[in-house]
Amino acid sequence: MNADKNCDSVHSIGNGKVCAYIRGADIFDIFGPYYSTPPLVQLLLCDTSEALTIKRLEGSAVWEYSLNGFCSWSDFTAPEDPVFYRKIGEGKKIPWKLHRLAVEALIPIPVTLLEGTRFTEGWCGSVPAGTFFYSTKRDRDGRPLQGYPITDRLFVIIAVSGDCEVHSSGRDEVSFSMSGGDIIIICESGEEEGWEIFEKTKSKKADDIKVKTMVNWQDFTQRRLSVFNKHFPNMNRDYEQAADDIAVLLKTQQDQSGGILAGCNYHLAYVRDNYGCFRGLIALGCLEEAKTLIMYYIKVHENYGKVSTAQGMGIRAFHVHEHDFAENTGYLVLMVMEYFGLTGDTTMLKISAPLIRWALSLQRNHLQNGMLPFSGDETYIAGGILPRSHIQDGSMEATLLYHRGLELYLPVAKSMGLEDEQFLRSQEEAMNEIAETFEKNFVENGILYCNKPGLYDEKSAPPRRPGVMECGHGFGVSYRNKKGRYVCIECLDNNDLEPVPPKQVMLLSTAFIPYWVNSSLVPSSILRNMLKIVCAEWYKTGKLPSRPDGDMTVGYDYGLTLYALEEGLPEESRAIESIVKAMISVRDSAGAWVEYYRSGVPSGTPCRPWESAVNIAALLGTAK
Repeated sequence: MNADKNCDSVHSIGNGKVCAYIRGADIFDIFGPYYSTPPLVQLLLCDTSEALTIKRLEGSAVWEYSLNGFCSWSDFTAPEDPVFYRKIGEGKKIPWKLHRLAVEALIPIPVTLLEGTRFTEGWCGSVPAGTFFYSTKRDRDGRPLQGYPITDRLFVIIAVSGDCEVHSSGRDEVSFSMSGGDIIIICESGEEEGWEIFEKTKSKKADDIKVKTMVNWQDFTQRRLSVFNKHFPNMNRDYEQAADDIAVLLKTQQDQSGGILAGCNYHLAYVRDNYGCFRGLIALGCLEEAKTLIMYYIKVHENYGKVSTAQGMGIRAFHVHEHDFAENTGYLVLMVMEYFGLTGDTTMLKISAPLIRWALSLQRNHLQNGMLPFSGDETYIAGGILPRSHIQDGSMEATLLYHRGLELYLPVAKSMGLEDEQFLRSQEEAMNEIAETFEKNFVENGILYCNKPGLYDEKSAPPRRPGVMECGHGFGVSYRNKKGRYVCIECLDNNDLEPVPPKQVMLLSTAFIPYWVNSSLVPSSILRNMLKIVCAEWYKTGKLPSRPDGDMTVGYDYGLTLYALEEGLPEESRAIESIVKAMISVRDSAGAWVEYYRSGVPSGTPCRPWESAVNIAALLGTAK
């Protein structure tokens, strides 16, 4: 990608066992040996007055840096081990600050253990079992009270070679300057395991590891391009660069188990995000990674009998939202069936059948009046674009996903004998019910709305539910108060939260989902009409707000709109070209798209796999 002189973005470097998020020169989050662990330490550049230039070597996650031209270094991970390398060249010594995060203390490595190695200085530390890697509730001082704990006592080693001068060394922070050597960070699941990796690493030259890493990345890129180039033989150079950027972004954030991170804030694998990642992987030619992603969810279901909104990678953890049975289950079915449609892999489909059966059964059991509710963790709800008070409305997206999954699965299940007659009959009834009521529920005056109020009444509304508390007091079990709002137990008798008046809302984030998943539920005349409305507003303002009366755009709305235009209104070439231009322009200097844009300005989580994958899939669609 292009050199970055502003360093305003975040890039990821990882191999499935260790992952680092880096802003400029600062490693602000590094974790391993699996991706659902807490941030362990930080390595920060002390002198920020010099101009920093960074670039990524094409086809790889090897990044090179130059500090005002007088010193340089490169970052990469070992091909197979949970080891991160920062290889620093000769020249002026660079000052660094090592800061502990989840590690209990930074303990100097005794000279005895460094003798006979290439390292001159080092520190190590443990992370206690039970430490939260994802906090859902904190006290007034910011300390985590509730979340998901690790079960291993993790161990971290930081070792330095070359010309190193230590300025200060404390249990919380170490400062040193160095040149002509390297810094390694080892992240392991125990102290013995950590020292075993150190023994493997202590005599290996960083330059040799870098060569092996580049070979490993070249193998990945050549494998990807062998598929990609068949579909895009004469690709525009800018598109090629964007594809390379996002392929590496996705690969670095994919845990060895197959799950993909949702960005630096979220060390979990979210189903919705991972479906978008799946679509991006397929478009980029990463079929092996797409299959591994599906296998991750098959294994989660095999091991635990469930899949939640998000789950841990390498660890047992379930991030449960208000309605895990809705939307997430639909995306799981689509992931499997779209892969089957692409590859014809019947063995994979048979392995997936228990997961699909579970997902469809959950949706069937909760279908009411031809609708399912919102899951509660949709990006447009998490970002406040659609208020959380609407999540017990009927969800157009969740309902449509269920129907689309049935369209794809039932004919195949019949022909392959994967399901019994009772299951098939029940699911066919659900599919017919949705089809018969869909327009009545979600379409009015030519507009496809994202919600239908009144799914639950006083009798059917659950007395409590997991997820985000509407009183603003965190995440966990909330209780339905007398006015129908879900609050923490301490606020249950507080009636300050008023009932929410029923209202249907049109969201860009859901309006074009029918095109995205190739659903037949919505008449093309309605979708084309909505596209014309969006195009008219785009020509007028140059904006794509997710909600017509707002200024915030969910990061993947560029891609969904572009994809819909290509499919439903291809004659609007002027809109397509200008949206492509706008979508490319909001990529950050690492080549990624972010979680949200407010009036075109990046907001929320950077280096996002989900938004980047959806947008690259749509962008490549225009190239066809």
